Formats: sequence, C-alpha cells, structure tokens
Amino acid sequence: MKRPGLFKTTLWAKEGQATLEFVLLIPVIIMVILVVSQSGQMVYRKNILQQAAREGVRVISTTNSNKMAIQAVVKVCGSEEGAVPDIIIQPNNEGERRLGDIVTVSLTDGSSYSGFWRIISDILGKKIFLKGESSMRMECQ
Repeated sequence: MKRPGLFKTTLWAKEGQATLEFVLLIPVIIMVILVVSQSGQMVYRKNILQQAAREGVRVISTTNSNKMAIQAVVKVCGSEEGAVPDIIIQPNNEGERRLGDIVTVSLTDGSSYSGFWRIISDILGKKIFLKGESSMRMECQ
C-alpha cells in the first residue's frame, strides 16, 4: 500500500536537485562564455595590428615616407581604445631605402588587458604582447 505523501516528497526532491545542479553549473557556463568572448577580442586586436602593419608598409613602399606610414598605422589602429602600438620600421632611414629593397613594419601592442588575459598574465608573471608584421618591396625612391 502506498502512502499519499511519499510521491509528492520524491517529486519535490527531484526538482530541488535540478535547481541545485543549475546553480552549481551556471558559474562555469558564464566563465566559458567570458573566456571565449575575450579570446575573440584578442584575435580581433591581432587582426587590427596585422592590417595596420600592412597599411603602413604599403604607404612606405609607395611614398618612402615614415611620417605618412605612422599616420596610416595610427589611423587604422589608433582609434581602438586609444592605444597606439610601438612601431618599428626597417630600414628606418628613408635615405637608405632603394627601389626593390624590402621594407618591414613591425607593430607591438603591450596594452594592459583586463579580465581573463590579465589573470593569465599575472599567473605567468609576464606581460602579454600582440604583434603584427608586414613586409613589402619598395616601389619608389
């Protein structure tokens, strides 16, 4: 013979178990979403740096002007959170470059990142740098 209250107690316990599992699992799900989101943001920033390096080296190869190249780099990536990367142009001297020489623009972004990447940086004890580099043959003197 079944007791009438036994079924209700068992059903209530199962509903409570599902709620508890959800409460325990939701922080893990939120962390995964945040890590994926911030990783996407880092990939986006890396792509911006690569595009800025390509634009800078294109300007140098067609105009032989470091000043215009730096302006092009700042235009491409400077508006992103106001952070302008370190710019290295090789060869640096405009007078050293000749038609057909290879020019390289290297960008290094050491901005302080927040969230997950800052935690990783603190754990490793090293700063995280994103780099973009592009090379092109000189088309003018």
